[in-house]
Amino acid sequence: MGARSSSLLVLLFLAAAGYAAAAAVAGEDPGQFGRRLLQSSQSCSTDFSKVDYSSVTRVCKAPFPTSACCPAFTSLACKYKSQVNDFSTTCPINFIAYLNFAGPYQDGVFVGRCTKGTSLC
Repeated sequence: MGARSSSLLVLLFLAAAGYAAAAAVAGEDPGQFGRRLLQSSQSCSTDFSKVDYSSVTRVCKAPFPTSACCPAFTSLACKYKSQVNDFSTTCPINFIAYLNFAGPYQDGVFVGRCTKGTSLC
């Protein structure tokens, strides 16, 4: 399997993991949220694959201290506030999935630690 195929598989896995992360943000059962999201969400108008995540990846390194990671995450997420907080679209999932891929970060580095309530920003 080539590097491109491997990257695609990793991205697909991260997108699936993003569904669970978004469910955690929304305070819902991940399976129920994912089903509802797939049935009713609209495509995201922002192409998060083209976002420069270096403002986060430059400062948020293992062991991922909230004192370094959360301000960088919040600053970047708030640039796209209306998109990342719109759970009627795939934007929140795409944002988290591409950020996790850029890190690479595991689920939970940002969502739940750097977010309050049901919004990412």
